[in-house]
Amino acid sequence: MKRASMSHPVWSSLQMPCSFWILLLSCSIMINPSLSELAFSTLPKNRIGLLNRSLMLHCAVVDSGLKAALPVKWEKDAGSLDSRIHQMANGSLSFPHLQEQDFGNYTCSAKRGYKQIQTTVMVSKARLEDVFFHPQSLKIEVGHDVFFQCVSGDSSPPAQIAWLKNGRVLTSGNQIQGQYGGGSQRKTSGTLHMANVTKADQGIYVCITHNLLLNISKESHAATLTVQGSSVDLKIIEGPENVTVPVEMEAALHCVVEGFPIPTVQWFKDGQPLPNTSRWDLQKNGQLLVFQRVLSEDEGLYFCEASNEREKVISQPAYLLPAVMDWTFIVEPANLTVRKGDPATIPCRPPHSRPQAQVSWFKDSQLLQPGLHYTTDPNGDMLFHSVKETDRGFYFCRTSHSHLKRALTSKNIFLDVLEPPSVTIWPMVVTSPVGAEVAIHCQVLGHPAPLIKWSKQGQSVQTGGKIIMGVRNTTLYISSVRAYDEGLYTCAASNSVGHDEKTMTLRVADNGTLVISNIHRSDAGQYQCTAENRVGQDMRSAIITVTGEQSAGN
Repeated sequence: MKRASMSHPVWSSLQMPCSFWILLLSCSIMINPSLSELAFSTLPKNRIGLLNRSLMLHCAVVDSGLKAALPVKWEKDAGSLDSRIHQMANGSLSFPHLQEQDFGNYTCSAKRGYKQIQTTVMVSKARLEDVFFHPQSLKIEVGHDVFFQCVSGDSSPPAQIAWLKNGRVLTSGNQIQGQYGGGSQRKTSGTLHMANVTKADQGIYVCITHNLLLNISKESHAATLTVQGSSVDLKIIEGPENVTVPVEMEAALHCVVEGFPIPTVQWFKDGQPLPNTSRWDLQKNGQLLVFQRVLSEDEGLYFCEASNEREKVISQPAYLLPAVMDWTFIVEPANLTVRKGDPATIPCRPPHSRPQAQVSWFKDSQLLQPGLHYTTDPNGDMLFHSVKETDRGFYFCRTSHSHLKRALTSKNIFLDVLEPPSVTIWPMVVTSPVGAEVAIHCQVLGHPAPLIKWSKQGQSVQTGGKIIMGVRNTTLYISSVRAYDEGLYTCAASNSVGHDEKTMTLRVADNGTLVISNIHRSDAGQYQCTAENRVGQDMRSAIITVTGEQSAGN
């Protein structure tokens, strides 16, 4: 009993280590780190957006061990997203219309088990602030180097810098630009370096900062470069040019000058100095005259005058024409009826306009090309030298103004061409045996449609019985011709503008008589007449000699 009781603890002590190692092995398997890692297959990037425009942030995470994409979660400034912002099935974040409250920091994260990955990007607003540092005016001796410096205001994306000289883009010199400062600075620094300057380099210089995304620019203050030495002749490089501009729109006249000492510029209209007013603006030291809103009274002849203490030069004059056009035709086309062959005019006087609007004509909705028998006069009227039947149709005129991008169309009218009757009859001569049927045809042209009448020897032909007429009386049918049907038949046609008629001859050959109309020399020769009935046959011959074009013998 004691041994038995003592053996049980021994047995237990032998079992416990086995259970302990099994448990320890199991635990060690569960807590070994996995070989898989989380990684961004698409890493989001900082973006610059425009108000009311769309924008997309892309983000995707994969588990390298499972080789599978994981769902991602987006947060803004550690908070929830606005309901207007949508996360797409592929994890991208879509902004249909950016608003002010959408700009900020966005975090994309993914989690699997106890592992997590995240990154934060910024959505910033596109902007361009005023120039931060302006170039300074300089005086320098000929042959020295010049450095103009300029720093843009804060810009997203970074601004590009260009230079103007006397209002024109400068392509010479060494133009250098780079980031200004560091850290959160969003300014661009620009330097213009000109080596070995000459008198030709002096002038007015302006730094232009440009934001490509916004497509806007800012100008610096003007800096004057004076190159010490002998004077430079004063001249106008670019003077004003004639300009036509719609009223209420902006217009600009240029007067780019160079010379030393630095000249001043004054503008004149119709020979009188241009007064100061808020309706126009002098820029670039007077070298640019800008009309904010052109009115009709601004029309006139403009020139600029550049002068310094040594000399004075005057530009060529340029004409400013405000473009205007009324909305109502002075005279519109009207329906017209005219005889064929007569001249005709369809009026069209376009609305009052400056400069004169162009007039085009349309027939049956097709643009009319220049023709031999019609023209358009300078006033806009359509002139027909001799109206043809094919000119009948619907017409309208259209006036268009190229400067105003505007067109007006008149009402649609009808040109009716009246044509007197024209008659053609055939055959002109018919010789018919007794009992045969004869058809006499009459072709009639004319507008309005002519009335057709038939007569024989001056007497109206009575239809009925063996005489009938075809459609619109254009054909006369005579059945079973008899000797009394012989004679002159006339087809007469008439309408409101005229009358025409033609006559033919019907001859009836009785008892075998041969009738040859309009005999010619070729009709000469021997002719045989043969008669036969049930009991026999007989034949006679005759010779025809033609002695002249209008006589015959037998």
